[in-house]
Formats: sequence, C-alpha cells, structure tokens
Amino acid sequence: MKENSAREHRTIRRSRRKQTRKASVDWLCPPHYFIDMLEIAVIATLIVMASILMSTLTLIAGYIYPACKCFQAIEAYNRGEQDTSNLLKWCQYWIIIALVTVFERTADPLISWFPLYKESKVAFIVYLWHPKTQGTSYVYDNFIRPELSEYVTLIDDTFQSAQQSFKEYAKTVNRKKIQSLAMKKIHELINVLSWQSLHSN
Repeated sequence: MKENSAREHRTIRRSRRKQTRKASVDWLCPPHYFIDMLEIAVIATLIVMASILMSTLTLIAGYIYPACKCFQAIEAYNRGEQDTSNLLKWCQYWIIIALVTVFERTADPLISWFPLYKESKVAFIVYLWHPKTQGTSYVYDNFIRPELSEYVTLIDDTFQSAQQSFKEYAKTVNRKKIQSLAMKKIHELINVLSWQSLHSN
C-alpha cells in the first residue's frame, strides 16, 4: 500500500514536472508562433516580389516599349512613311512622363504607401500610350498644355538666368584657380632660384 502510494506520488511529481517544462517551452515558443511567423514571412516575400514585379512592369511599359515605338516613329518619318502626328504624340508622352517622374520624386514619401499605387501607375502609363485610349492626347491637351503655355516664358527666363549665373560663377572660379595656380608657380620658381643662389655661394 505504501509502495503504491509512493509510486503514485512519484508519477504525479513527474507529470507535474513535464507539464511545467511544456508550459515554459510553450511560453517561450508557442505552437502557433511558428505558423504565424511562417505566414508573415510568406506575406512579406509576396509583397517584395509584387513590388519588384511592378517596378519591372513600370520600366518596361513606361520606358522601354515607348522608346522602341518612338524610335520606330522617327525611322518611319525619316523614310517618308509617316507624317509628324505620330512624332508629336510621342513628344507629348515624354513630356507627361517627365512631369510624372518629377512629381513622383518629390511626393513619393507621401503617396508610395497607398494601396495599389504601383499598379495604378502601370495602368496610367498603359492608358497614355495605348492606341484605343489615346490618353496622351487627352492628358496633354486638357491638363499639361494649358498650364505649361501659361508658365513657359517664366520657365525659359528662369533657365536662362540660371545658365547665365552658372557661366559667371564658372568664369570666377576659373579666374581664381588660374590666379592661385600662377601664384603657386611663382612661389615655386622663387624657391628654386633662392635655393640655387644659396648653393652657388
């Protein structure tokens, strides 16, 4: 009887120790923790892959394909197969893309976290050059042209002023560099002459 109770007591103690050990292991790393971390890793990987895919699609749809079509339009015009209307369309497209790129660089921290931002950008780019939508003509004629025509003289004056300021700055810098280089050479010549006169005596 005593042996049975002692054996039961030992068994109870062992089972309690196992439960305590299991509880501490579960506390450190619960069974669902690994599955949660795996789900997070898979989702993060998919997000990164989607971002890379959208960046690649933007590069192809926004720059490579239009550049090829623009080259074909130039060559067709040079051969006399097309008039200037196709070239005009591609010039308008590149103006829009330049403005979108400038806007994106300045506003990227504010807009890049919007859901489906990159997907919307790809869709907008395709809308611009697709023959059925003719988005370039619509966007250029209704939004870009009215604004740019109002400020084109101001933009030209600003660029000319900046160019003139840069030329004057470059002249000043070059003049200072030439003067400092001439003074350096004169000092070197004086040092050489003084050294020779000392050693000749």
